[in-house]
Amino acid sequence: MTKKTNTISLVEHREALNHYVENSDKEGLRDIAEKILNCTQIIGSSDDFYDFGIGLARLNDYEMACRIFERGLDVYTSSVDLLAGYILYGIDCDGNRTKCESCYKMLRAIPDERWTWRGYSFSLQYLYTLLQMTNPNDVERLKELNEEMVALIDLFRKKSPKDERIYIAEARLYSTSEPEREFNTLEVAVQNLSICPRCAYQYAVLLINRANSSDDYRKALGALKKALKLSTDADNINFKNVYFLQGLCLKELLSDEDYKNKEKIKEIYECFNVAQIDTDDGVVLSNNFHKMLKQQISILYKLTNISWENE
Repeated sequence: MTKKTNTISLVEHREALNHYVENSDKEGLRDIAEKILNCTQIIGSSDDFYDFGIGLARLNDYEMACRIFERGLDVYTSSVDLLAGYILYGIDCDGNRTKCESCYKMLRAIPDERWTWRGYSFSLQYLYTLLQMTNPNDVERLKELNEEMVALIDLFRKKSPKDERIYIAEARLYSTSEPEREFNTLEVAVQNLSICPRCAYQYAVLLINRANSSDDYRKALGALKKALKLSTDADNINFKNVYFLQGLCLKELLSDEDYKNKEKIKEIYECFNVAQIDTDDGVVLSNNFHKMLKQQISILYKLTNISWENE
């Protein structure tokens, strides 16, 4: 085992952290993390510990991320973000689940005014994971978790009423038991929030799945445009999925006369093309959408006699 050195600074390793994350070099980042953890003293703010842990989590090294969070908590014992980060990623590590319970209790003991959005959002994801892991026959436990989630959603809404994460968490709570409430929750978000890319995308998907009129496809198209316009890397919106669904909606809105309109057909093909084109950002069209895209291109050609290549 490597001998521990005295002191190490997280700030001095920030550039290396960013480099390894950007290049998806999990082993390189893990080596630095081991070096850091072997030190008797780690210099850095709670944000520095959090950022390093999140870098590891982004490369799916949840166990190492939790070790970094835990070292940070040795110094910043009531850091909301470090506690939230631990429960979010620790729940996926079998050996850390007991510690997650402890961290969640510590987090809930911290006054609400000190909570960040991560405290609410990550806690809700943690509770939702526990909900999924609970035996369906354990009615009391399921009720307890549901009530806890509802209480946190209410607190989150009071503190940050314009944050779409509230609606995402609420919609997810109803996704299996009350699908209509899930749909209505997302619809309210799209109508009331100026920035809600994730809600807009999920709302559009549900609309398309249940569509029985042109109005449904028009609403879905509007939501997709909103999701795409407001989307950033942090929003985790797959823009290729959005473009595919846009093309699908445009196709469903074609009238008999539109089948001869080359400009409208070209617009659909352009959406499909963006959805499947190779890019350097690592974003790929979802597998189920990829299969549907090929089918839709074939159907569109048969209906219009206008080929993708010619347009």
